[in-house]
Amino acid sequence: MTTTQLRPTARSTRPLAFGRTFLTELRKLVDTRASLAVVIGAAAGVGVFAGGRAFFPTAGTDLGHLATMALWPGGLGVMVLAVLLVAGEFSTGSAAVTFTLEPRRGRVLAAKAAVVGVLVAAVGVLAVLAGSLMVVIAPALTGQHLGWGFEATRFAAAVGSTLVLGLAALAWALLTRSIPAPIVLLLVWPTLAMLVGSVSPVAATVLGYLSLEPMYALVEGDPAGLVKLATSVLAWIVAPGVLGVRRLLRADLS
Repeated sequence: MTTTQLRPTARSTRPLAFGRTFLTELRKLVDTRASLAVVIGAAAGVGVFAGGRAFFPTAGTDLGHLATMALWPGGLGVMVLAVLLVAGEFSTGSAAVTFTLEPRRGRVLAAKAAVVGVLVAAVGVLAVLAGSLMVVIAPALTGQHLGWGFEATRFAAAVGSTLVLGLAALAWALLTRSIPAPIVLLLVWPTLAMLVGSVSPVAATVLGYLSLEPMYALVEGDPAGLVKLATSVLAWIVAPGVLGVRRLLRADLS
């Protein structure tokens, strides 16, 4: 058999190799009690928030409102799981094992990012299912009608912002190799930005370019929406991610 004949076979094994790496990283979401508790808590939170809004509705509450509300606890779960995927390994010392089994560190990081994307998609689907269930169940118990209206663009913005949050958590965990630091940063920043912005209109304008929910600027028709999305992604994902990758590729795994 010639070398030319062997090339397609070698090439065809590459996606399978990445698939195995992806499945390994996905399995880590339930490998420890901490990550499993986060998964269960996030799923329960989606149901609780959808139900809470459905049983105490405001005017115009519909499926879209319920699903968007249900995304919030799911997004927090994605953030914590993204941190655990990276920083959790460094805190337990298992990162050395991970990168020994798969020496191509870039492939491992790509698999972790893909896991975050799958988590966000799963949370989005779960939020819609929870909202749909509440549209059926809640009126029978409360007597208050809930509509099936669904504003797709706003829900997409919520899902997109959840993805930004998850990837930001991954990037900052990669940079700091700490579990609490990225979580505290990403939880405190929105409140801090709101407080500072309420004091100074100029600061509010500037901080709008560093939002963790940049997708909303697009659906709200903000003329600077695309710029805000670009600067937010650069600040929260690209910059810490590049520094974290550089540290990972050039330094040891301690």
